Amino acid sequence: MSRPSWQKNKVVLHERHRVARKASLDRRVVVCQAVQPSAKLSGNGRRAFCLSALVSPLIAAKTSIAQDCTADSTCSKLVNLSPEEIKAIVKADLVERQFLATANFTQAIYADDCTFTDEISTYSFKEFVKGTAQLFDASRSTVALVGDVEADEKTVTFRFSEELCFNVPFKPKTYLSGKLVLTRNSDGLISNYKETWDQPVNKVLSTVHF
Repeated sequence: MSRPSWQKNKVVLHERHRVARKASLDRRVVVCQAVQPSAKLSGNGRRAFCLSALVSPLIAAKTSIAQDCTADSTCSKLVNLSPEEIKAIVKADLVERQFLATANFTQAIYADDCTFTDEISTYSFKEFVKGTAQLFDASRSTVALVGDVEADEKTVTFRFSEELCFNVPFKPKTYLSGKLVLTRNSDGLISNYKETWDQPVNKVLSTVHF
């Protein structure tokens, strides 16, 4: 004998409630384990697994080759800018365009073969632009200039702090601060981007929150 329709509906509702509750609990586990500073990153613990599951695809996205986003080698490069001129451009890229989280910056002041290095890896121009744009949710990330931008004929440097929102489900965020050194070549273009963090990588990952 088949069940009455009201009993079938009750079973369906019960199952939906069970699945929703399990998903909620799973999320709580990820949150608790991700923000627990005492847990180790190595080993087979839940936190190591959660952080690995979160960070691995993000790093992979940043290092993927971007066929549709590259330095525009046909554009007119802004060569031999004065320190004051390049300082103003870099400052606007950071403060107004938030380029550390958006990859929206003035490509004309960068050499086509510029390399971009942070505490994770080194990237080509294509990888940095495409990867950064995919990695972070720009609308939920915040980048701040700490102090002022310093520039001369050889380098452009500044300190920064940022809260970065990863472009993945649940929109986890992490905080870090550091220093960026942009090295200029003989044409005055930026040929090397070197980002160093004040916190070790495992400490940055331990600040992940939702």
